Amino acid sequence: MAQQLSDTDNSLWNGVFVDPSTSELPSAASSTSNTDEKMDPVVAVLQNVDLLTVVFNHMSVDRTASDEDALQARKDLLAACESAKRLRSLSVAVVWPTGWDLYIREDDWRRYNVHARRVRVLDLRPSQIPISRFAYPIIMQERQGPLLPCLRELRIPDNASIDLTLAMILSTPELRVVELHNSAIRDTQFFYPFLASVGRKHPKLRSLILEGDRIVNLKPVLTLARLRKLELRLANVHFSPTFMEELGSMTALRDLTIHAGVAAANVVPQPIRQESRTRVEDLDIDPAHSKFRQLERLHVLGSLPCITHIVKYMRLASLKSFVLTEIQDSSGVSSQQFWIKCFRHLTRFSSSIMTIDINCAAQQRRDESRAHTVLEPLLELKTLISLDINGLLLNVVTDLDIRNIACAFPRLKNLVLPSGSYRSAPPLQSLCHLASECPHLEEASLCPGYDQDIDKMLEWMAKEADQLTRDHDHSLRKLLISSSNPLSNSQNVKFAHILDRLFPNLEVLQRYKNQSSTDWSLVRDVQSTIQMVRRRCS
Repeated sequence: MAQQLSDTDNSLWNGVFVDPSTSELPSAASSTSNTDEKMDPVVAVLQNVDLLTVVFNHMSVDRTASDEDALQARKDLLAACESAKRLRSLSVAVVWPTGWDLYIREDDWRRYNVHARRVRVLDLRPSQIPISRFAYPIIMQERQGPLLPCLRELRIPDNASIDLTLAMILSTPELRVVELHNSAIRDTQFFYPFLASVGRKHPKLRSLILEGDRIVNLKPVLTLARLRKLELRLANVHFSPTFMEELGSMTALRDLTIHAGVAAANVVPQPIRQESRTRVEDLDIDPAHSKFRQLERLHVLGSLPCITHIVKYMRLASLKSFVLTEIQDSSGVSSQQFWIKCFRHLTRFSSSIMTIDINCAAQQRRDESRAHTVLEPLLELKTLISLDINGLLLNVVTDLDIRNIACAFPRLKNLVLPSGSYRSAPPLQSLCHLASECPHLEEASLCPGYDQDIDKMLEWMAKEADQLTRDHDHSLRKLLISSSNPLSNSQNVKFAHILDRLFPNLEVLQRYKNQSSTDWSLVRDVQSTIQMVRRRCS
């Protein structure tokens, strides 16, 4: 057995294993090999299964044997030990690429810090390579200080394949923005510990965005005293009066987006958001008990009755921007009743409001609402510079309504009226009111009608344009109006001259959305030619 090992030790290792540095060991010259073919060291190790046999043979040597036999046994044992030593070295070399990733050296941290300090925004994505489950614990033990010391924004999109462990160890005090979506909120092992510790680990946090369909406990949010922006797009979370009162007491909060929920026909137990409110509640509240006085921007989503339930807690004395997204429901509430109360509420408490944006998330029914009745409360807001009411359900908009809007808001820069068809639409000549009363208007979108005689209407508009001063320089750059299909080519050319007189700086003239007829390409080409000639002559 011993002789067998001595004959194969060099040929099998093929130069990988060096002979023992002693003259007593077998030399390479004494080895026998029947082939010159080189054998892979790993294969050779696996084939040599007699190492332990050599050891046991030495242990069982007869002590009364001759010195020559004892010497040979010691040689065989030494060769076995050397082979085992080299076997260990080979094994380490084979597994080293795997073990290397878990061993962090000082040079590794130095190279990492060069790139880590440049990271400001982190959007987590699913890993493209497998990561050992031991990696993050080792990183947490070895790392001195934050993993990304200059990180400002952390966003986790809705993807169940994302490893959320990394987000738990990003305890940098410089983090300002956190955005979590449905998959992160559904993971209770991540969300609750993260939300509970976010105020302690990230004292400079200023913006928190939560969006999902899970029912969660939001009490830790109330501890974020320095929070300036909060988005709670959680359709199934019930906001109790106590929560709303404490939320309104957060003095640093300036920007709030909140999903009020959708009204349902049947009562659903708390804390499910779907509520049985099927009417618009009274918005007249005691100013002494109202909150959110410091809020500057408010975005409310949901059905009209649920929105009423949220807005009634708000005085909104400092409000600058109001955005409302209506979600269709089956409550059967009159939208006209809601908008009158809502706009009266804004006029009463938000005299400095500058932006109003009303939109809807689905195709809505259209009530018999008149623009004069619904918009009348808003005419008292003299500070308004942007009015987007495309989401309002209006069937009747007259020339007088456009005139009242233009006269009430002389500082207006953006005006978007409801798109689609009306039972009674304002005439094309309503553009003259915007040209004369709103000198700062930059963008306008409306759907005028052509019920009147078009030639007479264009003649009247030409007279109105001639009454403007010679230095009339209106700011309008973009105009979206209904289709030009009813106008003939000659009428289009005439309208182009009038439009250039009313709005000499107009750059974009397009068809308003939901209109599938002819666009305004001819009018735009004619007006562009007029503008080019005027500029060359000036």
